[in-house]
Amino acid sequence: MPRPIPRITFGVIVLNGEPFIRHTINHLYDFAHEIIVAEGACLAAAETADSRGHSLDGTLETLRAMQREDDPEAQATGDYIWQVDTDEFYRREDIERVLELLRREEAPDCIEFSQLAFWGHFDFRMDGWYFQIGTRAISTPQKKVYRISRWGEGYEYANHRPMEVRRPDGSYTRDGRLLSAAETEKLGLFLFHYVSIFRHQIENKLKYYAQASWKKTPSMLSQDYLDQVFAHLDRSPFRVHFVQECPSWLEPYDGPHPEPIRQLRRELAAGAHPDCFMLEPQDIERVISTPRYRLQRWCFKAGIRLYPLFEPWIRRGRYYLGAGVVEGFKRVVRKLRGRSSQDPS
Repeated sequence: MPRPIPRITFGVIVLNGEPFIRHTINHLYDFAHEIIVAEGACLAAAETADSRGHSLDGTLETLRAMQREDDPEAQATGDYIWQVDTDEFYRREDIERVLELLRREEAPDCIEFSQLAFWGHFDFRMDGWYFQIGTRAISTPQKKVYRISRWGEGYEYANHRPMEVRRPDGSYTRDGRLLSAAETEKLGLFLFHYVSIFRHQIENKLKYYAQASWKKTPSMLSQDYLDQVFAHLDRSPFRVHFVQECPSWLEPYDGPHPEPIRQLRRELAAGAHPDCFMLEPQDIERVISTPRYRLQRWCFKAGIRLYPLFEPWIRRGRYYLGAGVVEGFKRVVRKLRGRSSQDPS
């Protein structure tokens, strides 16, 4: 017999979240036991905040207006915590299906989603090796993300990137019963991530990623990304993702969007949010519809399918070259010396 629907604490993390933030929160109200909003900058994001560490784009004022209406509590008291970044959305019917999964007797301790990442315009989806394979420094595919964790008394929200929740005994919920991204994808459940839609959105990410402590690869966004990629897609059509060391590409998307995004698109079409600049769809289509682009994209996708055959060698190469050519050469020499010392002859 199904259990009662569990209480969900939505934890919304936001800095400079316009024009998404009101849509993000309003969309969650019907499903929330509580909504806790963490607004402001850590040290790494200081350049994108005011002198007190708050958003520069009016996000804080929007949140204060909403708090006067609802006054959410200050700490998590739900049965599960669902992490939501301000540019992440789910279809309403998908949230309802997730809640049904959490009612089961053998409910998961942690849920992982595959993300659909959008770039430049709502009609184009971004994909690439970073999502499907990972990088030298980040060896796991970044397409899949943890977003839901069991919660209770004494639990601790230990990390945001990646999401980690620690139990009172020191173990992590992600080591318990996991509903994986592969399983949620089969169920048709996706995270819609509008990560790189607007120019100002990317400008803020440029500043943040330059200082982020979790940034494990030196090839994150370069400061000329806006000019070389966003403003001139034809110059670097296979470097659209923030991590520049891997090929990435765009594909047309004609599927459904969550209702908050459909509402936001209507606002944009009516002239609201004049500071939110995105690319014209015909400009993107002109680049990605050419036979040459489609052939190169096919080749890069084929590389993903071939990756399992060469994974042991690729991982070995990451170890030897991940710290640079010189350090990689030193590691090879140490390895050879170790073998030589063990040679009985």
